Amino acid sequence: MQAEKQRLQTLKKGAFIIRKFDLYCFDKAGVPQNTVYKYHREINNTSDLKTAVEVDHVAAAYKNNRRKIEGFIRSTCIMFDVDNTDTDKPGEWITTDILRADFPGILFYTVTS
Repeated sequence: MQAEKQRLQTLKKGAFIIRKFDLYCFDKAGVPQNTVYKYHREINNTSDLKTAVEVDHVAAAYKNNRRKIEGFIRSTCIMFDVDNTDTDKPGEWITTDILRADFPGILFYTVTS
């Protein structure tokens, strides 16, 4: 009953309920030398996602919250970084429409920088 009440309140706020996954966040955005992501965020709706991606984030848990290959613990989703910096030709860029065509039937979310 409580979960349903929370779901309805979330929908009233204009957020869409989505498949749950986890992100791990820093407290700032745009800090390329950062490797520590100590704030766990459970993403249950689009509002959670929008809030989490306002700062630097990763899609995996790491030992001591420090991002490095040997410290990997788990991930509940797959994250792709699409920069489109290989070409200045817009026709060669990877777009949401191309992702949708390449992954038919797969639920995904896009976040732009």
